[in-house]
Amino acid sequence: MTIALGGSFKKLIIVTRGKTKRCLEKFKLNDNVIGTYNNSSWVDENIMIILLDEIYKITKGKQSVLLLDKFNSHKTDKIKNYAKCKNIHLIFVPRGMTSKFQPLDIKINGIIKEKAIQKFSNFKANNPNK
Repeated sequence: MTIALGGSFKKLIIVTRGKTKRCLEKFKLNDNVIGTYNNSSWVDENIMIILLDEIYKITKGKQSVLLLDKFNSHKTDKIKNYAKCKNIHLIFVPRGMTSKFQPLDIKINGIIKEKAIQKFSNFKANNPNK
């Protein structure tokens, strides 16, 4: 998820594990959601480029800032150079501090993670053999 300083959400990027577009069929994608995939389902450089391109479309090349954690794919030379070309300044939250300084982790992701854990726990309790 990406959120602007004013509080508006930008296009959601869903990353799933897969090798072809077929793996995206399980999602109900619309114009406000970008679906993509890779072998790991983790954000990689290609997905970071999608995000940077989306920011660039909104800012039209005006100076902007992207606040990120220090996940490896966020801080490669390729991504740093690409962001610089798009006039996007990358600011990295110190390790272990996203729960304090990353707005989405503070208000949104924590709620989503809590709900996901609760649903998984309920599923496991009702389906112990799965």
